[in-house]
Amino acid sequence: STLVTSLAPARNGGLWFGMERGSFGFCDGRVISLLGRDEWGGKGLLVQSLLETRDGDLWIGSERLAARLTRSHRFETILTTARGTARYDVSCVYEDSAGRIWLGTVQQGLFYWQGGNLKRFPDPELDALTIHALVEDQRGQIWIGTQMGLRCYDANFRRQALPWPWYETRALLVDREGVV
Repeated sequence: STLVTSLAPARNGGLWFGMERGSFGFCDGRVISLLGRDEWGGKGLLVQSLLETRDGDLWIGSERLAARLTRSHRFETILTTARGTARYDVSCVYEDSAGRIWLGTVQQGLFYWQGGNLKRFPDPELDALTIHALVEDQRGQIWIGTQMGLRCYDANFRRQALPWPWYETRALLVDREGVV
């Protein structure tokens, strides 16, 4: 398919794009390069989220894995299906100010990569939700958009009460004034 499912800016200009059943690619403004390979999850991979981190790695969230492609073109699977277990449907990828890489999933929880280790976020309520979006505000709070509304956690991962009812939240942004 040629349906574009995600877009992400490249650090040095250009645009990364994910595709439905077409893996992912890069456009420098003149040339479009399709980068799907069998050893990188396959050309039929449904890429739902892409992120180029400050260190230059490309993180890929797809319907069956989360992986990173290093600057040296080494593909490393971070979160994937183990034999006999449910597969991980990674719906969003985000980098916070501390350099942690966040991986939101469809009904399998929230994970973060820090110091070379993958950790599960300590709120089991997120395991039953579809995580659509993640963002960090200027106070270090993590905001999570789900099909059941918005969640907020302080820098110590304690859930914050929100004073209003919310509905499905699919996208989040912190503007230059710090407003979510």
